Amino acid sequence: MRPIVIGLGAIAGVVAFNVLALGVEALPGGLAYGAGATVPAEMSVAMSRVYATTAAVIGGWVGYYSYGR
Repeated sequence: MRPIVIGLGAIAGVVAFNVLALGVEALPGGLAYGAGATVPAEMSVAMSRVYATTAAVIGGWVGYYSYGR
């Protein structure tokens, strides 16, 4: 259970950082993309940060449950 909690905490931390720093528009699928607006570079980096963190957490879970047990 601990790896799941740590992974979800990591993702939640990145999402919270993005929202506090740039607003809700900095989340993937945010209003900036939905409105068809041009997205500033900071928003694109913030969205990529969420995808990268999620992919890293999922990879860690797969490794842990495949080889760590």
